Amino acid sequence: MTFVCTIAGGDFSASVFKKGNAYAVMYPIGYDDTEDKSYVLFASLDPVVGDDSLELSYRIVEHDGATDSEYSYWSGKDTAALIPKKEDRTSILAMSAVALNLLLNSAKPAKVFFCSRDAYPPESANEKFILLAHVFENCGYSVSTADPYHGLQCWWMERKTIDPI
Repeated sequence: MTFVCTIAGGDFSASVFKKGNAYAVMYPIGYDDTEDKSYVLFASLDPVVGDDSLELSYRIVEHDGATDSEYSYWSGKDTAALIPKKEDRTSILAMSAVALNLLLNSAKPAKVFFCSRDAYPPESANEKFILLAHVFENCGYSVSTADPYHGLQCWWMERKTIDPI
């Protein structure tokens, strides 16, 4: 299996999907050049039960054309094996930031929660989270971190209110 990245520089043609209070964006990122598989970046904002915030999540979804089935890669540990080239992972990370910007500007949530999938994430994962925090800040949110809970890193983002003139 060889992953082929299809992210073209500056080309972003994704749409935001909305169902109820949930939002999602999908962007094709590649395919397998030996098997009938394609890959999309999937980012979503989903309601949190009992709260008025939305939870941010990311995954790479693999579609297997031979079996018409899907598999979600939630962990950076798994995607590193799937996508071995660092430059491809860097392009996908950049696309993650673009997708987040699109989601935030479409949904305009008041509060967002995000938690790492893996306990005690490596420094490279923390760099990804810092990049995403900057996207939130650039979209008008304040970002707070919580003390790690059993090794999980968690963030709360709240949209800053703008006083009317």
